[in-house]
Amino acid sequence: MLLMRFSSFLVAAILLVLVPGICASPLSKLLPKKMVGGFRYVTYDKANEYNSVGRLTDVKPSGSQIGQGAYTFPRPTKWSGDSKCVFWFKESKFIAAPKYFVEDEKAFFNPAELLKILTAAKKDVEKTILFSKVYGYDNVPIQMLLPRYYLAASKLEPERKGGPGDLGMTIKCVPNEEELPISEDANWESYGIDGWPKGLRARDGLSPSNSSHHSTYQE
Repeated sequence: MLLMRFSSFLVAAILLVLVPGICASPLSKLLPKKMVGGFRYVTYDKANEYNSVGRLTDVKPSGSQIGQGAYTFPRPTKWSGDSKCVFWFKESKFIAAPKYFVEDEKAFFNPAELLKILTAAKKDVEKTILFSKVYGYDNVPIQMLLPRYYLAASKLEPERKGGPGDLGMTIKCVPNEEELPISEDANWESYGIDGWPKGLRARDGLSPSNSSHHSTYQE
């Protein structure tokens, strides 16, 4: 009986691969669904490490607007970087992870204020995936910060050990944007993120503010 069940499953798996249109079968529902996580531009050495490890690693960010970790975008941008990377999550793991949109500018570059805001929202500062505008710029896609909890240890910076968080991440880094193996954006706004401004699309960013320290980003 066990052999018969295994044979049936094997035949179904083969059909899933070989027969067009079979994707809607019950078996396909057992396969984990992948989603576009985002994009990141980095130097060649970091990109090589990402490709080797298979996920983002715990390299120190060049800036720390809303905490330590990996700052990413929902679509390709024209920020500088030798290599362009796209990464994916297992959708179920992303849905289960705590997430929060940081709208209050007082939290930028202010760990104490950020902790206060996240504590009030009943979020764990070490495990919560954060979203925000890019401080100092308007008309820029929303950024996502993956905290160190979800990053792998880095051999480039051995003192940075990452964390045990698992989002089922995979990644691909290439020298030129045209080589990115994808044509869709990350649609973070569709995942019910706490604090997310109504009607905001991640790829579009926020409208210009009246603050004098803001610059308009041109693509």
